[in-house]
Amino acid sequence: MPREVGTSPVAGARSEASRGRALQRSPSTPRHGPHMPMIVHPRAATGSVGTCCDNAKSGSRHAADLIVTSNAARRGTSVTYIDLSKRTDFPTAFDERATLTQLLSYVRLTVHAKCVGLSQSDAVQTPLESSPAMSIAGLVSHLRWSEAFWIDVVFLGRPNQWPGTDDDSELQMRRGLEQPLAELLDEYAKQTAHTDDVIAARDWDAEAVGRDENTGKPFALRYIITHLVGETARHNGHLDILRELADGVTGD
Repeated sequence: MPREVGTSPVAGARSEASRGRALQRSPSTPRHGPHMPMIVHPRAATGSVGTCCDNAKSGSRHAADLIVTSNAARRGTSVTYIDLSKRTDFPTAFDERATLTQLLSYVRLTVHAKCVGLSQSDAVQTPLESSPAMSIAGLVSHLRWSEAFWIDVVFLGRPNQWPGTDDDSELQMRRGLEQPLAELLDEYAKQTAHTDDVIAARDWDAEAVGRDENTGKPFALRYIITHLVGETARHNGHLDILRELADGVTGD
């Protein structure tokens, strides 16, 4: 989401919420938080969102390149592995699909990389006085719900489950303070795997259920993925700053 000069990161989120309010709501659609245009005719959900993914390939890996992000044993689900050795912005080909999906993968894996070795106490720190809801854990929560909204609600037309409203757009960040960071990263990985499944099965020109109120045109999958790349990259910058403030760790 673009940030206005002179505004705090959370104020920028509120600006995006204002943009979202310019898009049409269904009479049965609840009010939403930032980054979220309104859909016209949401369809009923047909199942749960996502499945647990395992991005780790067989064979040897450096320990620093593989992190486990799960409280899975407690929840009785399988563990999500994130292979950070795959974190690159260089695509295997230079066509539109290969380039955009590689960039999306890169910015998502950077979220996980920024959390390696981070303690739970540091993950929930909110050091920015002008943005009291912003923490590393909160940003991971926010990014998970942002993908869920754009893919499940806007594109697929499923009911909205986003925590927060126009009047409390920071709730999805505060929710991150209530869960272990490992669990938040696990949920984010599941949601991104679901997004990848949706992308792989559709053309870039595939039309979303969500429509722009001003033009009446549906959002294209191409736009949604480009938006997710930009939004995730922007929040990676916030994660970079918050991590350095938390424990001094820097790096790309």
